Amino acid sequence: MNQLSVFKTAFSPLRPTDTVAVVAPSFGAVDGLLEKARLFLSSWGLRMKVHSDLYGDDLLYANTDDKRFQCLMDAFYDEDVKAVWCLRGGAGSKRLIPLLEKVERPSTEKLFIGLSDITALHTFLHQVWGWMPIHGFTLSHLVKEDANPTIIKEMQDILFGNQQQVIFNNLVPLNQQARNLQDLTAPLVGGNLAVLQYSLGTSWQIQTNGKILLLEDVNEKPYRVAEYLEHFRQTGVLEGLKALFLADFTYDMPEQNQSSLLQEVFKKFASEVQFPVFRMTGVGHGLISRPFMVGGTATVNGQEQKLICFFPTIS
Repeated sequence: MNQLSVFKTAFSPLRPTDTVAVVAPSFGAVDGLLEKARLFLSSWGLRMKVHSDLYGDDLLYANTDDKRFQCLMDAFYDEDVKAVWCLRGGAGSKRLIPLLEKVERPSTEKLFIGLSDITALHTFLHQVWGWMPIHGFTLSHLVKEDANPTIIKEMQDILFGNQQQVIFNNLVPLNQQARNLQDLTAPLVGGNLAVLQYSLGTSWQIQTNGKILLLEDVNEKPYRVAEYLEHFRQTGVLEGLKALFLADFTYDMPEQNQSSLLQEVFKKFASEVQFPVFRMTGVGHGLISRPFMVGGTATVNGQEQKLICFFPTIS
């Protein structure tokens, strides 16, 4: 894979009247979602731009691979667009990567925002194009009636350059390496565990050497999580990893909750590896998912049990 050796360390923040392209690389819109997204962005003083092929007829996804790809590329190459925000996650974005590999990197980086299945695009954009995507709620999350206003405000402050760090407190060390860790600063990568597990053996396989890895997921049974993590270990992709953070692993239905067994799975995995492993909260598919910059600088303070993610801006 043609990886860039030098990555940007800052981004250009949004300003009122900027244009945001809404894309659907995975699942499509549901009734009323686009209008809710328009009103949401308008409340921030932003303009929304939507491609005419945002969604159409397809067996599984928002539209065919070619049309979803074209929507994405039109947004990336549009000089009037400052940010590209994913409407939903779901599945399907990884199918666009072979198409992305055939095109030239746009001369101007866009703010690119999403999570869940969008992890595939985050990984490609960072590792191949040298971009710094933001792992944060899709628009469908932010326009829900039960959306957390504090999280909405934090996202707004980050994107507009009014807040330049996100601090996660109360880290829980799961092995001796984590308990002994003092201070660590490294690039932070990651996202959805299942999506990143699918990356193994592909051209966009997650690169973790010298980095901090953060993982989250939803509706995955403990035995499946154990198998995903073991696959990571056996492939050797975790060699050189500085630290692993296991964030929120949630369940949509209360009766599906197997968090106690999952915790034991995490402890067992942590006991079998040689790098620090921590549990944390605040990133995932729950009501709270705070942003981090994929490939951005993060600092771990072991004594204070704190992870700090930085969002430096270009003035």
